[in-house]
Amino acid sequence: MKEAMAKGYGDALFEIGIEQNKLEEFRKQCDLVKATLNDEFMSLLSHPKIKKEEKKECLVNVYGQACDPLFLNFMKVMIDKNRINIILAAFDEFIADYLNYHHIEIAEVTSAFPLNEEDKKRIHDVLEKSQSQKIECRWKVDESLLAGLRVRINDQILDNSAANQLARLKEEVVKAALK
Repeated sequence: MKEAMAKGYGDALFEIGIEQNKLEEFRKQCDLVKATLNDEFMSLLSHPKIKKEEKKECLVNVYGQACDPLFLNFMKVMIDKNRINIILAAFDEFIADYLNYHHIEIAEVTSAFPLNEEDKKRIHDVLEKSQSQKIECRWKVDESLLAGLRVRINDQILDNSAANQLARLKEEVVKAALK
């Protein structure tokens, strides 16, 4: 049920963004709020003993300068409707709509160590060229890969990590030993 409500709110924000020609702005603001809305602030915004007006005032104090008034009103409506607990899921739905609208695929790129901006750009460009479409990369670090990269786009996984290569080599050695 929460997923359906989040989808409804996310779709509504997306429609407002299209109508008001503010999709790009709303996307950046979703990312900003998702990055800064920590558990402590979320529990304040969802606390039943704090008045709704105080919660909305907190939103204005924190996001008033950085967010469009329509976007801020969207968050206030979620407080009024006691739906603030699904705001991050609603933003995820908005982002999914945004990506679909712009025909952008998500690539989860995992590396063994943090990549510099030049490497990220090079990888991003290679992925867009190989997939023949726009790609948005989500960067992760997993030291267990040892070296190399693992890229996931939808159900497709490209894994050239050292850990994967070692696992394949081990498998080959075991198969050869059993012959």
